[in-house]
Amino acid sequence: MERVSASIIIPTFNRHATLGRSVLSAREQTVQDIEIIVVLDGASPQCRDVAKRHAAEDERVSVLDLPKAPGRGHENCDKAVISARSDKILYCDDDDLLLPNHVQVLGAMLDVADVAETRVASLGRLGDLHLTPCPTGNPRVRQLLANGKCKFLFDTHFGHTTQAYEAFSSWRVGNDQNGAPVREFLSRFASSQDCRWVSRDDITAISLHGAARKDMTAEQRSAEIDAWYGIIRSSGEFEGEVRKANSTNHLYRLLQVDPPLGASFDDYLSDRGAYTDVFKDKNAQGLFRLMNMKPIPADDAGELAGILLQPLLGAYSFTFSSLMKRVYGPDAAAQIMKKAALYPAGQLAGPLTAYAQLQAGRGRREEAILAISDALEIGPDPKGDIAKLKEHIAQTNPLKGLWTRVFRKAGKPS
Repeated sequence: MERVSASIIIPTFNRHATLGRSVLSAREQTVQDIEIIVVLDGASPQCRDVAKRHAAEDERVSVLDLPKAPGRGHENCDKAVISARSDKILYCDDDDLLLPNHVQVLGAMLDVADVAETRVASLGRLGDLHLTPCPTGNPRVRQLLANGKCKFLFDTHFGHTTQAYEAFSSWRVGNDQNGAPVREFLSRFASSQDCRWVSRDDITAISLHGAARKDMTAEQRSAEIDAWYGIIRSSGEFEGEVRKANSTNHLYRLLQVDPPLGASFDDYLSDRGAYTDVFKDKNAQGLFRLMNMKPIPADDAGELAGILLQPLLGAYSFTFSSLMKRVYGPDAAAQIMKKAALYPAGQLAGPLTAYAQLQAGRGRREEAILAISDALEIGPDPKGDIAKLKEHIAQTNPLKGLWTRVFRKAGKPS
């Protein structure tokens, strides 16, 4: 069997609208001596057609056509790793994009390590990039992953050697039992003290988060990934998007699971090996102050709310609104949340949903219902925050008819 410098595994089930661009981004690497294994996990006929078309166009693409495996199908990923013709194994989700230097960068890192990661860049629902604040290879952050407390890393931005796969972790071991197979897969690498882990600040891939885009049509998903495929092929345009990116969302999660405990902003970030740009980020500094119960100007707090409460991260609306209420008091916090929806990044359902939650918690159900009506008009709610509020108010609000009228007006089912 002829060996190659790297093997890229792309598992797929039913995302035919994005699969083609993902495979094409793998084909267009600066390192040509690679193989691309498209794993059809009981995949739809449309996915099979896309995969076979790429295999016909490029002999480096092979198709592993398998019946649906249990759970999320990671037993079939294991089959791909076993069949790979390289000692360096990389991954790409079927709705993610690899930059042209992905194999070049990760491949070189795996020459001196068991596992390697590049900085995660994930695409928000409003088209902005969210970056991780620090590498998982940092000992403190690595321990958080090992303990199951925090996972910043996605498999698309990660690679391992075949020796490490057999020694430290595999897709065969209990990955589908708790519904978090990727986290379990990565956490076993992180838990193994003998596993040599290296990280780099380079951005070599973009994650487009299918789970947060379930409400999007195939046409919308195809248009989105097509647009970003063009952006990453234009170095100047992509660099501009990176300059606008922020690490606030991921830093918020880190601060939640690993509190500052009196540390200064710079010391906290230094201990976790944070990337240079995070130290200079005004929003990161403001968030750090808020988490330490110190208020910042209302406009800055509103900007933070506009970033943190985007639809992609709607689950933060409850925890962040509670934090704002503790720092500013309920009235000021409610107004900050309401204004956050109109910031330049704006037209966000998340801040208005958080505002509605604050009002509902204070018994102001009419104001809460009207805010939710506005949120429904603004955008999607993939995390289900509006549905949770709806259930809460429906159970306690005597004006249930008003709720129905508001939803009917917004053109949504009540």
